[in-house]
Amino acid sequence: MNTGKTVFTQLQKHLPLHQFRRCVKRYGGNHKVQSFTCLDQYLCLFFAQLTYRESLRNITTCLLGMQNKLYHMGLRRTIARSTLADANENRDWRIYQDFAHILIYVFLCFHGQNSVHTNKLLSMHKLLDLRDNIPSFIVITNSKVHDVNIHLKLSY
Repeated sequence: MNTGKTVFTQLQKHLPLHQFRRCVKRYGGNHKVQSFTCLDQYLCLFFAQLTYRESLRNITTCLLGMQNKLYHMGLRRTIARSTLADANENRDWRIYQDFAHILIYVFLCFHGQNSVHTNKLLSMHKLLDLRDNIPSFIVITNSKVHDVNIHLKLSY
């Protein structure tokens, strides 16, 4: 039995949530919201992006399959498709645009300004655990490293 944190939870640890809360407050994203907050919506969409979910039904089905891990992923309960659809339709998109700009800035600061001026690109290589449909291994390399080379290193 795995007692460690999931990859999704480990990635969340690096998010500047105080900046996210500022973006939500700036646009009144949680005004008259009872249970499904902007952070819950963002975590659902973040999970969908990492696991290549392309539809609301696919997102909610996958989250439903992981019901016993939702609390550890930062989500308090299962999310209905209609709830996620309503949130996507009614919430101000500028919240997530501003937060994306913040994440890009944090990334650029983390990798230094030299990588910006030399136009280096990065790739994220993921190995999915088919039982849980979540990444079990993530490596970030420059864009010249092919996925096959990463997986060959894993097999040794």
